[in-house]
Amino acid sequence: MSLASLLRKSGRRLLWGCCLAAPLACATNASAATPSVEQALGLVPVQKDVEYDRPAADAIAKCTIDVEKQGTSSGWHVKDVDGSTLRRFIDTNGDNTVDLWSYYADGIEVYRDVDSNANGKADQFRWLNTAGSRWGMDADEDGKIDTWKSISAEEVSAEAVQAMANRDANRFRRLLLTDEELKTLGLGEKYTTTIGEKLASAPQRFTGLVSDAKLATVATTSTKWLNFSGSRPGLVPSGTNGTTKDLLVYENVAAMMEMSGKTGQVQIGTMIRVGDVWRLIDVPAPVGDDQVAVNPLFFNASAGVSAIAGTTPGKPGEISTTTFDDLQALDAKLQTATSATELSTIKKQRADLIEKALPTLKEAEDRVLWTRQLIDTLSEGVQTGTNPEFLARVKELEKKLADGTEKDLIPYARFSSMTAEYILAQSDPKADFTKVQSNWLEGLRAFTTAFPTAMESSEALLHLAIDSEYAGKEDDAKKYFTQISTQFPTSQAAKKAVGAVRRLDSVGKPLALSGTTVDGKAFSLQMYAGKPTVVIYWASNGVTTAGDVAMLKQAQAKYAREINIVGISLDVNKADLNAYLQQNKLPWINLFEEGGMDNKLANEMGILMQPTIIIVDAAGKVVNRNVHISALEQELANVVRR
Repeated sequence: MSLASLLRKSGRRLLWGCCLAAPLACATNASAATPSVEQALGLVPVQKDVEYDRPAADAIAKCTIDVEKQGTSSGWHVKDVDGSTLRRFIDTNGDNTVDLWSYYADGIEVYRDVDSNANGKADQFRWLNTAGSRWGMDADEDGKIDTWKSISAEEVSAEAVQAMANRDANRFRRLLLTDEELKTLGLGEKYTTTIGEKLASAPQRFTGLVSDAKLATVATTSTKWLNFSGSRPGLVPSGTNGTTKDLLVYENVAAMMEMSGKTGQVQIGTMIRVGDVWRLIDVPAPVGDDQVAVNPLFFNASAGVSAIAGTTPGKPGEISTTTFDDLQALDAKLQTATSATELSTIKKQRADLIEKALPTLKEAEDRVLWTRQLIDTLSEGVQTGTNPEFLARVKELEKKLADGTEKDLIPYARFSSMTAEYILAQSDPKADFTKVQSNWLEGLRAFTTAFPTAMESSEALLHLAIDSEYAGKEDDAKKYFTQISTQFPTSQAAKKAVGAVRRLDSVGKPLALSGTTVDGKAFSLQMYAGKPTVVIYWASNGVTTAGDVAMLKQAQAKYAREINIVGISLDVNKADLNAYLQQNKLPWINLFEEGGMDNKLANEMGILMQPTIIIVDAAGKVVNRNVHISALEQELANVVRR
């Protein structure tokens, strides 16, 4: 019986195990016929949102299908005309029934359906390599994911957007922290109660959210997730407000989305990591005219936006005790606010209180400190979306500074308002992003001309340099980087700028690389002399890490005797890297330095993004300073042939 007839007889394209049992038995028997390419390519993943290679009708005839047999495993291997793998359907346990269905994109496996209990039905669904890290479980084998075994924070935000777009309460519910997980986190009474209350009402509130007529343009099947927005995860240490275990959380997470050709934003809020799964604790909130940022739970609303915004500094001698105590009380309320309106109100009260106190300060040092605090508070309110009206206030404050004794703060206020205005413009669903970016760059150039010696100009120049490099204008980038290191040699940006020029000029020159491995051993690139080396700057929590690592492993396996690989971690916390390496054994060494993207090794080469891949030849000289992961194997082939 042919595969096509078996599929018709089964009446369900998803029950591939029982449908493929007979053809597989034939395929593993040399005397029997192998199914055709057309039949094999007619199979589709159980889950719909999978992007995989689908040859055009006129190309199918040029594809091939072969019997594959390794040990007790056997099955079919479908290849494109160029030899790239398209599909693999494998019997992994030798019972003559397919239990693993793999789908490929650009020759890399991106998705598989798994029948783990050998009953002919897929009960696990895994996205792999460049497709991410999702691993869904289907206990009742109805083709729908019941729980997540593994899912990244970025993927959770995408799932939340799609759940909202499809008005799918079940899809949203499986993203929520469960009652059982809540009990195991050691959160203490305060956090357990607060989160428990949010979780208890979340499903009902989600239903109300997607049925709201005002959200009709958001909750449509055409809505698509675009990207994840979150500064970085933070570690809440054991002992914080009664917690008994360390906790890794994201705060102020947002997701950009596209609906009907327009862009919008969804505030995801707080996310908590439980093992290999990131969890939501509340309902997403689309940002619109009357929806603003979701209040954070563990950190100040300003976390990741401003170094001191939203946190009352040590009490200067001239500020009244009453004012200082009132500010501390407002800071405490920021942590416990339960609505966007309440959060906005508290921030306004805080800004008003600081502004009222400024005229009472006699010492210049105190006025500078608290004026900076006011600027940060106003700018942060705009950037997080809670108080967009603060933009006018920070601009007005800049004008007042011109007539006062704190004129040195004018560039600080100007740069803060510029940054806030830029972020506010980006969040506008109707924004022309090309124009917004152009205005931002024009403003940066004007700022560096107006305030050539202000420290803020070093940051403005860094933005201009980065934009120039990404736009392919490397000469302009080097000019800006050099200007930073020359005019602001003591600035943090200067360390990055010097390294960036070194990286841009590195081709043909030896790469001086030495450091300490994650297990505390000294390392020097000279130890790898005689073989080409791949140097990759990466972070364990990166958006593309799973796919990058898979492709690196693939390259390492192909050229194991001919190349070396060394990873340079950009993780902020060594604990995060260690946790990743315990679960993902990597066949190459990794170096670690404190400081994340600004650590010594990253600054030495001016690394601006991760992953960044540099290839060094057998003589230790750079042959390519910016290799895209998808082109790595081809680049290595060129280097190895030299």
